[in-house]
Amino acid sequence: MNNTIKEQIAMGLFTGAVIAFFIFLGEIGRNFLKEILVLSALILTIFLSLIILLNPTDLHIFGNIFKIKL
Repeated sequence: MNNTIKEQIAMGLFTGAVIAFFIFLGEIGRNFLKEILVLSALILTIFLSLIILLNPTDLHIFGNIFKIKL
């Protein structure tokens, strides 16, 4: 594979978040607020890692979202 370190980290984050997402769905129902926070963190991790994987050279999207320059 000819991937950069940033892309390899993003692939690892994406794979781990997807696995954790399905494990989390199997354990749902105990503490609702904590589960919603974990679920939103997993979805955010999946979203950010996909942005990095699909367009690794164009990361100024974060600056446009938060109106800052990165």
